[in-house]
Amino acid sequence: NCIFVQPSIIATERVVLSSQYLTDNLHSLWLLQERADENVLGILLQNSQTLRQILYNLLNTLIHKECRTQWSMSRPLLCLCLLFKEYFLELRQMTIDSQPVVRREAVVRCFDRLMEDIDDSLISKNRDKFTTNVSIFRRDISEVLRNDSTIASAT
Repeated sequence: NCIFVQPSIIATERVVLSSQYLTDNLHSLWLLQERADENVLGILLQNSQTLRQILYNLLNTLIHKECRTQWSMSRPLLCLCLLFKEYFLELRQMTIDSQPVVRREAVVRCFDRLMEDIDDSLISKNRDKFTTNVSIFRRDISEVLRNDSTIASAT
């Protein structure tokens, strides 16, 4: 019983791709904030709740839905995980805590692998590694949530 509910907001690939472009640009602005216009940063901060909701929905979709667009989901997800590290960690912990004790260790390993070898950048190499990690995460978390006990493949 994961804390996430079945999402309805992220319904089409077009929305996911739009999120990718939006979050890429926002992350670039965030990293260059000392040079960015104060108005742009103000807009980003004013809409942080919306961006957090997108992060929540992407992660929720990845965990609970059959996801054929893992590549296009991984791009905005990486950006949002980097922009909102603390919120991502909160979502991670909520997901872990919502699991029966017997599954928690396996879920922790899934999340650890998701961010394994990922640095705080959107360079191609980092994005590609994260996309690979997303595929592994998706497979492993699905298996863990399907099974009644901890799972050997999540080691």
